[in-house]
Amino acid sequence: MLGKRTGFARTVPGSTLLSMTVSVIAVMALAGCVPSASGVHAPTDAAVAHTSTASPTASPSPSPTPASDTLTIVLDADALVVQNASGAAVRDYPYNGGATDAIAALTSILGAPVSSTYVPPGKCWSNMTTIRWNTLRLMYYGQDPAATRLFMLDAVNTPPTTVTIASPHGARVGGSWSTYFVNVADHLTKTAEYQGQKLTSVVDSTGTDGPRSGAIVSAIDGVITTVAAPSSLDADC
Repeated sequence: MLGKRTGFARTVPGSTLLSMTVSVIAVMALAGCVPSASGVHAPTDAAVAHTSTASPTASPSPSPTPASDTLTIVLDADALVVQNASGAAVRDYPYNGGATDAIAALTSILGAPVSSTYVPPGKCWSNMTTIRWNTLRLMYYGQDPAATRLFMLDAVNTPPTTVTIASPHGARVGGSWSTYFVNVADHLTKTAEYQGQKLTSVVDSTGTDGPRSGAIVSAIDGVITTVAAPSSLDADC
């Protein structure tokens, strides 16, 4: 298990965060949008209105640590946590604390985003902007990160060797499900078959919205494809 953070805020309103995120991040959808083999969940019935390679506007934020250091970005149930090489938490960014500082911190660690895409109102990712790095996506409502309080994260690719992106119990995209699952075997799990593929998700770390929500790890045919937070086993798109 990765280093445990202590004393961080867990102030997400009980019903608000779950109701917002269940329809946003597709972790394991059985009736509608189903994750692809790559673990990337595409919007279903809304056209992309704007795509740009320019970095999003973000206010200055203290750099968690020099980019040359070995870091771990932990997608915990209620916050993004940056840890140093020894596993100590350097800074945390609660998901309900606004997107601006989190974008600035991730940019200092991962470099400039490769794209910024806005999806207009629809079913999946409705009225949302997605900031994408090669290894991670950050999503928030609307088009102004300074005007929203909630953001979500989704790890979708294997990160560079100097940065680890993981769940609190050590799940990494591209890793072995069976090796990871021994750490969370007693957690709530959801399994299904789709077009010959075995789809599995587990609540890695429980959030404040109940036992089925928090940091969700998903796998296809035994390979971890996504680490998403905050999310839910009941996400439907």
